[in-house]
Amino acid sequence: MNQLFVIGRDIWQTLSFREVNATCDGLKELGLYVLPYPKIDVEFTMDGFIEWYAREARPGAPTHPGAEFRVSKIVNLSINGPLPTMEICDLQTGRTEVYTDVDRLEDCRRTFCDLLISLLAVRNIQKTTKIDKLAKLGIGRNKHRYVYTTTLFLPPPHLIEGEESTSTGIKRCPHLRRGHIRHQRHGTSNQLTRKIWIEPVFIHADAEFVNQRAAYRVKHQKKDAA
Repeated sequence: MNQLFVIGRDIWQTLSFREVNATCDGLKELGLYVLPYPKIDVEFTMDGFIEWYAREARPGAPTHPGAEFRVSKIVNLSINGPLPTMEICDLQTGRTEVYTDVDRLEDCRRTFCDLLISLLAVRNIQKTTKIDKLAKLGIGRNKHRYVYTTTLFLPPPHLIEGEESTSTGIKRCPHLRRGHIRHQRHGTSNQLTRKIWIEPVFIHADAEFVNQRAAYRVKHQKKDAA
């Protein structure tokens, strides 16, 4: 049985392709580009996604009226397995469309694997997980599809507008700062180097929700200095 991840609407406003791609490149280099389960489902509202995709991939693209009433779900998302399916449910009519276009689904898999893996790596991402006890017992499989449903969202909403910069006094909205690899010299006469992973983080967010740990050491990632 798959697990469900829900991407909160407020997250889309903080993301950019560049920061997400750079984070994923670093995770791939360290062998950390993995989903939390072999197959998962991802749910999100279409209005937030469309605004983000139009801003990042197709500037000036038209909006879609009624998108706020449509919820999309990527089913059976995996990195290397069969293509997922994409379902879009209209909350007003109850009608569900299923997309089967291969090119669209391949792009969908690549995009949402990158998005989810990078979001789960963010140091101060907020998560809530609900357990469906009936699903855990295998009761009512049609209605209770997921044992675990995890929702991802930004730090507290009262700071979504951003905080004042100490240097300019200008308020900035929260946004994702990419994760990256830092090469740190160590050993006798600094002859060796090791890779340190600097986690991605939402900046201009509540400091209480940011782990003060700046980086963690990736075990067994040592190599001789060139």
